[in-house]
Amino acid sequence: MIRKAEAVVLKTINQGETSKIATLYTREFGRLKIIAKGIRSKKSRYMGLLGITQHIQLVFYEKHNTELQLFKSGEIVRTYNALNQDFDRLAFAQVAMEFIERTAEKTEPHPELFDLVVWILTHLNDPDIPAVKCYWYFHLRCLCELGFRPDVFRCHQCKRTFSRAEAVYHQPDGGVYCVTCSPTLDERFSLRLSPTVMSLLQAIDAEEWGVVKKTSPALADRRTIWSFIWHYSKVHLEPLQRMKSLAVLEQIYRGGH
Repeated sequence: MIRKAEAVVLKTINQGETSKIATLYTREFGRLKIIAKGIRSKKSRYMGLLGITQHIQLVFYEKHNTELQLFKSGEIVRTYNALNQDFDRLAFAQVAMEFIERTAEKTEPHPELFDLVVWILTHLNDPDIPAVKCYWYFHLRCLCELGFRPDVFRCHQCKRTFSRAEAVYHQPDGGVYCVTCSPTLDERFSLRLSPTVMSLLQAIDAEEWGVVKKTSPALADRRTIWSFIWHYSKVHLEPLQRMKSLAVLEQIYRGGH
């Protein structure tokens, strides 16, 4: 059966001398894997179509007895050229693509998640928009869409609302506590979230990108946000523990960029 889909290319590997296998995230079918035979041939009209982060319209032959679908044709919706000219932005884009490749459901459409993928690529492609804040927003919004939303509004234990107050992230259980209820304040097992960090996390949860973009957290707060994102994600999504691109990004940004 011939199918059509709007897709973003997450990952590719070469197959044989001229073919390519690509993992895509599609609006209509969720995560999808296709084989494009002969696409790397110099004679192929689609040779540059399946580049990572490419936003495309896809036509493929659907086969129900295999997870590998057959590419028929396609066309580019948008190429994010600026990503290839900026190492930092490309690094963030690669992490975002691997994040979706590891966490999104196969054959299960999730339009809101697809829109976030297009959102991060569009915003990273704009050199005037801070790449770091784009990634924070994307990553935490994806966690919400995947059903792992961190509760940054109420204490994990007493359920009292956080109001311009410091909180504590407890690493063993991945919960956010008020200082009074926190199981420990030992820095080996907990992370203090300043009022600034809490305000930023709450703005992301409320989808207030305009607020996030205007914030200017101090270096210590930026380090805290990174630590929270990395640890919370790995606690709740086991596939992320093996993310190669996230490990690279973590090393680059450990200083709190």
